[in-house]
Amino acid sequence: MAAWRSAFIGAAGALNLISTTVSGNQARAGGGIYNHKFLNATNATIYDNSVTGTSGGTEIFACGSGDTQTPSTCNQGITATNGSLLIKTDLVNTIVGNGSSTANCGGDVADLIISQGHNLETANSCGFAASGDITNAAPSAVFVDPATTGLTYNGGELTSLKSIAILSTGPALNAADFTSCPLTDERGFLRDSQCDIGAYEYNAENNPANGTKSVLDLAVSISDKLASPRNGTVQVTMTFTVVNKGSIQAHNVVLKGSIPALSWINITSLGSGSSAGSCVQTSTGFTCTIPTVDAYGSADFYAAVVVSQAGTFHVGADVLSKEADNYNPDNSASTAIEIPTVAGSSVSGNNFAGASGGGAMDWLSLLLLLPALVRRRGRSVPAG
Repeated sequence: MAAWRSAFIGAAGALNLISTTVSGNQARAGGGIYNHKFLNATNATIYDNSVTGTSGGTEIFACGSGDTQTPSTCNQGITATNGSLLIKTDLVNTIVGNGSSTANCGGDVADLIISQGHNLETANSCGFAASGDITNAAPSAVFVDPATTGLTYNGGELTSLKSIAILSTGPALNAADFTSCPLTDERGFLRDSQCDIGAYEYNAENNPANGTKSVLDLAVSISDKLASPRNGTVQVTMTFTVVNKGSIQAHNVVLKGSIPALSWINITSLGSGSSAGSCVQTSTGFTCTIPTVDAYGSADFYAAVVVSQAGTFHVGADVLSKEADNYNPDNSASTAIEIPTVAGSSVSGNNFAGASGGGAMDWLSLLLLLPALVRRRGRSVPAG
């Protein structure tokens, strides 16, 4: 839950925007977000960003090309050998817009920007046509103050966290898909049974004077990195990120990961990004534990496997804690990992194979962006 600066998602990057505002940023393309890998936006507000180039996409630029500096080829190289999308931008319950005439979305919009429903756009450039989608909504009808100055403190425990308030009579009110809504909005206020589109939830109960609610909401996500083939094997390094989206600390957190017990998959390393966490291998994968995960905090765990044949396998994860979780759908995650080939030469620094518990890992290759817990982290944007 945050107000966040613009992001460039490329290489092995993955970005989950949950109850997050991205506003007031600028880049050559994709002023809010330039996505060259995976983006999942749930109840986000991506509004009033800008671009200096001519490629468009003030809010989101979706590119599927291997050359992120050549936007004209953004529709190339976007599928795996099994036909599944390798690069995509999924949005649900999200506001996308700006107050200018520049297109909100750019790049390969038709192929790579996928509406999961109940999104709202101030124009009609993102291809939103799923159930509950709203297009051509006037900013003045959506927000209390549609200008950049509308990004302000609207209550919550973090006084530095800014948001853009929606109108109590606007099209975003009570228009989201409840089954996809996070438990709380970006300020930590409980959403109601008719949750709103965007990062901000309008509700009389959520008056800033009432304070935030004491809730726990753990979530887990998985990202993976394939090293270059070496001697008939490929090293796959997976990052399992546990996020506490709630306003109270989680205790005795347990992450259970599933990795198929196949003769051509060998677990070589397990570990935690925190000295307080630990992992052990099991017959079905692994189990990791950590004593606490702070409110709005996160913890990373890593697993490396060596694969000796081409194919696809599925990896899963479930997280729980001592406290009752107030929102369960995001406690589990799964992903399909495709190994297209096992032949070829290694690239120095990118192969980690070794005995169990050993092996040197290139931690930079494990980068996973989780803006829902970032507190206005700035960065340069090398967008095309």
